[in-house]
Amino acid sequence: MLYEYVLFLLTTFLMSSSTEYLEANYLPIYTNIKVKLTESFICLAHDCADIVSHPSVWIQYGNEIEAFWNKVISDSERAENLIEESNMCTVNGAERQIDHFFQVNQVEKWYLECKNNLAFDSQKTKAASLGIQELVVALNAQVSGYFCPMLDVIPNSLYKKYKNKGITVYGVKDILEVVDAPFTCEEYFAYIKQCKPLWRELLGIETVKKVSPRVLHGSLDLL
Repeated sequence: MLYEYVLFLLTTFLMSSSTEYLEANYLPIYTNIKVKLTESFICLAHDCADIVSHPSVWIQYGNEIEAFWNKVISDSERAENLIEESNMCTVNGAERQIDHFFQVNQVEKWYLECKNNLAFDSQKTKAASLGIQELVVALNAQVSGYFCPMLDVIPNSLYKKYKNKGITVYGVKDILEVVDAPFTCEEYFAYIKQCKPLWRELLGIETVKKVSPRVLHGSLDLL
C-alpha cells in the first residue's frame, strides 16, 4: 500500500514541475526491481528466511541506474551515445561489457564505468585501472574513469585515492557539465530523496512515516 501511496504523491505533485523527465524515466526503477528473499546461511541459521536479499536489490538498482543514465545520454543534444546498438566490445579476444561510452560535441569520446559504491572497489583499483586502459585503447576514448551516479561531487580524499591509482572518478555534476540533461544535479538528488519510502520498502524496512504531500511539494518548490 505504501508503494502505491508514494507513487501517487510523486505523480500528483511533480507532473507540472521541471522533474517530469525523472518521473518518466527514473521512477520506474523501483517497480522494475524484483525483490528476492535471502539465501544467506547466516540468515537461515537465525531462522530469518523471510528477510529480503539486500545485495540482490543493490545489484538490480545498479543495472537500472546505469540504464537510466544511458537514456539521459541518448536524449542529450550535446552528447551522442555510442553504445545504443551494442554495449559489448572485444578486447584481447574476450568480450567486455561497456557501461557508458559517448562522444561530446562530435569530438571527445568518454568511456566510463558506472560505480554506485566506490568503497567496494577500493582494493581492486590496480586491476580496474588496467581494464579501463585496455578499453580506452580499444574504443579510442580520450576521457575515461569511474562515474558514481550516487554522488553529486566526489570528495577530495576519495578522488585523490583513485587518481593515485590511475583512475579519475566523476560525480553527477561532472557529467552534467558535458551531457545536457533536462534536470539539474539538485533536482536529481532531491527526487531520489523523495523516493526514500519506495527504497525502504524494497529492502523490507518499515517506513516510520509517509511522505507528506505538503512537505513533498514544498521541498521541490525550493529547487
